Amino acid sequence: MIVLKKKPQGIKCSDHRTISLIAHIVTIVAKILRRFETKIEDILLKDQFGFRRGIGTRDAIGILRIISERTLDTDKELSVFFIHWQKAIDQVNCAKLMQILKETGIDWRERGLISNLYMAHSVKV
Repeated sequence: MIVLKKKPQGIKCSDHRTISLIAHIVTIVAKILRRFETKIEDILLKDQFGFRRGIGTRDAIGILRIISERTLDTDKELSVFFIHWQKAIDQVNCAKLMQILKETGIDWRERGLISNLYMAHSVKV
């Protein structure tokens, strides 16, 4: 992160603003990683939503609605669970992720990008 002064003689934090270069770097790396999207697409299940081209959250909500309506029509019970993924992503076993990507046939260079992106990052102000 780069700190820029808003005021020439600024001494408080509010007298400065930060610019993060990380978001720009992640965008570039994400475009590079699109190369192995087709390899992964072949092994993903059809009920995997989000972070996939053409299959997003709206599709999952639509299917959930259809299942709910059909369940109500047949007088069956339905249980729905929601997971807060923002917290779950911190619990990913990166070593296991790298092993799965290797077994999937993802090139070592692409695995290295993912590893550096998620495992070896830090921020310095």
